[in-house]
Amino acid sequence: MTRPRTPGWDLITIGPVDVNVPGSLPGYRSPDPVTVPGKLAEGGYDLLKGQDVLIVTEITGKDAITRDMITKRQVYASIGIPFYWVVRLDQQEPRLIVFELAAGEYRERHDVRVGAPVTIDEPFRVTIDPGALLRRRSG
Repeated sequence: MTRPRTPGWDLITIGPVDVNVPGSLPGYRSPDPVTVPGKLAEGGYDLLKGQDVLIVTEITGKDAITRDMITKRQVYASIGIPFYWVVRLDQQEPRLIVFELAAGEYRERHDVRVGAPVTIDEPFRVTIDPGALLRRRSG
């Protein structure tokens, strides 16, 4: 699997954006946010390519769970995106499922639940608690 392109990463999370999917109809998918090298957010672009994207994230509700957990998962794996994160809002409490590409398919690495924060080391170190999605910021 390809790891981040540069040491001292300059990454940005943006979205939704269009990601090219050769051979599909239409020829792209529009994930919620994607994490890409910062230089790709400078100026315009037509479509991102799979090799441009480090993490693709889908935020899913009960109406899209099959599409996000099966269909899009297969599509993003087929174009080589190293990490797929799914924020599940279809259950009583939000959760995050982190997948990593291995041998051409995504393998679940973390299932992060409210109140049980997890520190994820790849592709960068971050501690996540889906309960933060429930908290409102003051101000």
